[in-house]
Amino acid sequence: KIYVLPGTYRESVIKVEKSVELAGQGSADEDVILESEDDILYLQADGATIRGLFFRTLATRRFAVRANSSLGTISACRFFGPEGTGLLIEGESRLLVEGCSFENCRLGVRIEDARPAILASKFTANTTGLLVRSGCDCVVENNDFADNEGASIEIQADTSARVSRNRFRGG
Repeated sequence: KIYVLPGTYRESVIKVEKSVELAGQGSADEDVILESEDDILYLQADGATIRGLFFRTLATRRFAVRANSSLGTISACRFFGPEGTGLLIEGESRLLVEGCSFENCRLGVRIEDARPAILASKFTANTTGLLVRSGCDCVVENNDFADNEGASIEIQADTSARVSRNRFRGG
């Protein structure tokens, strides 16, 4: 386990290539913020867990987190990126995303050729909340979509998405 204390950390690229838990030790008053004008975190390890971090991408067309691990978990994290993507899930990944918040991103979550589960998360004021592209088989369940500018969920051809028990409000 790697614990990260509250504060703002300007990072260029963090690679998680081992089965570890990266956990923010923030509180209601203090966040653990990882920010960058580049991609921030690459999740490439089976069994890795990312929990309790606030990712802020500051540049156009960048990803806060890029995940291509087969198995892993991202929970209780916040994503912010007006010009970028909060989370890219790709390459046969079976990532579990649970209890996260995607706010003011160009794309909250983008899924390509992957098989993740997106559960109990919030998508607020994004251009597009969730984009499901080519070759996906995913579960989208018990999420809250509010005031997204374009689409709350966009599902493109050649995909399979089980979308159930979600809430859609505004925008």
